[in-house]
Amino acid sequence: MENQQNNSSNKVAWIVLIIIVSVIAVIVWNLGPMDNAEEIAKVMQEEKNGATNKQENNSQEVKKSPEAVVNLPKYEIVYEIKNKRYDGGANYYVLISPTDLTNDNFKNDVKNIVNQIVKEKGLKISIDFVDDKQVLDLEYKSHYGVNTLGRILTKQETDQLGLHLIATFSGELKTGAYLNEIMFFPATFKDNPKVGKYVESFEFNPNK
Repeated sequence: MENQQNNSSNKVAWIVLIIIVSVIAVIVWNLGPMDNAEEIAKVMQEEKNGATNKQENNSQEVKKSPEAVVNLPKYEIVYEIKNKRYDGGANYYVLISPTDLTNDNFKNDVKNIVNQIVKEKGLKISIDFVDDKQVLDLEYKSHYGVNTLGRILTKQETDQLGLHLIATFSGELKTGAYLNEIMFFPATFKDNPKVGKYVESFEFNPNK
């Protein structure tokens, strides 16, 4: 009789133990994925923060990066005249490549060259841009330059100057319409059938 009671007690104990172990197993099983989910979420957040920081750093690097380098067109300072201006400023005669008149992109090229020369020579200067060497020599020798030609220009020479004197720049010249001025095709007029549409003058303050 006692053995039966002991057997019954042992069975009950085993059943209780099995139930407890099963409950613990279920609890552990349920907690495991939750812990993993939290860990995964934590890792994803760290990666997201890292990507954000990297993006911010890249943005700062872009802001700190130097200005884009301007590709200057080919040009040559052929003549320089010092103390020709009333205020002692220098005059420069610059030869540039033949001008493409299908659009006005050449105006930006002239501006960029002015910026470069001003950086090298200072702002108190005058610059003539000519895209033909013979016309440049003619202008330099005529009364527009050193006046060694000994005569005034002919009608044909004046017409050539109108087509090939592409632009002039006057820096810190108080006698002009602007203190710093660019004139495009200053030796001709707006009714010129070839270049008249590009004739203009305006204030231009170079980047030093």
